[in-house]
Amino acid sequence: MENGKRVETQPESEKDMRMIREVAKLTGVSIRTLQYYDEIGLLKPKRREGSRYRLYGKEDLERLQQILFFRELLTAKRDRLNGLIRLLKKLERGEEALSFVEFDLSGYFEMLERFRTQNPKKVKKLFGSLEMFDWTVEKIRRKEQTLGKKVAEQYGSVENFTRSIEDGFQQAENLMDNPWIQRVRACYQELASDLSRNVGDEDVQDIVKEIVQIGETKLHATGKAWEFVAKAFQENPGIIEGNDLLYGKGGTEYIGRAFAYYLDSVKQGREKEGSFTN
Repeated sequence: MENGKRVETQPESEKDMRMIREVAKLTGVSIRTLQYYDEIGLLKPKRREGSRYRLYGKEDLERLQQILFFRELLTAKRDRLNGLIRLLKKLERGEEALSFVEFDLSGYFEMLERFRTQNPKKVKKLFGSLEMFDWTVEKIRRKEQTLGKKVAEQYGSVENFTRSIEDGFQQAENLMDNPWIQRVRACYQELASDLSRNVGDEDVQDIVKEIVQIGETKLHATGKAWEFVAKAFQENPGIIEGNDLLYGKGGTEYIGRAFAYYLDSVKQGREKEGSFTN
């Protein structure tokens, strides 16, 4: 309603709509799942006249977001119920069982899934990619029992822990707006963009030096940070697996070798300076 008059909503033109492949790429939902939603009438996109192509408009995407949210919520509730059933069966058999209330992190995982579904752009901003976020959550799930003990000890309840993580996401998002952090992340991508280069090449080492300079002058980083990158990026399987989701296969180890070369060069330079002063 505008100035007392009803404003007619203009129908979306085909050029403003998305094809099924675009929607699949945008949301992470498979093409087959989108086709299934169409088949059962859950999400019925428009059809291009004279063809079988599906076209999704703004309202379709909003409905899909709602579907994904409730799907994740119901999955989390189902997992929680299954966990309770497993615990009860243990108790029936007379086995020792940990307190379900104390170690139940389903509320925490519900929050993570909700955050991913509702804020895909924020997830990419914080984690670099949706794949990296999913990998991180899966790693946490594998250590759920150990994490549950720590949560109970440090936060008193899963609810307190979940609120703390939500606050942490907001603080991290604000931190990621820092242009120096954005530049450092871009430099890491530049390092891994061409793995055929020798890590000692001048252009590669110039990128490493820029990261170090920004880190030490703008972000309060110390030499230990670069030692960690040089070692962990080459030797820690978990860090390599996770960061390769951001930098591509072999990218993490390449970055580690580039930093190791830089640190060796700095060490040799200092040793030379020391020999001249003696």
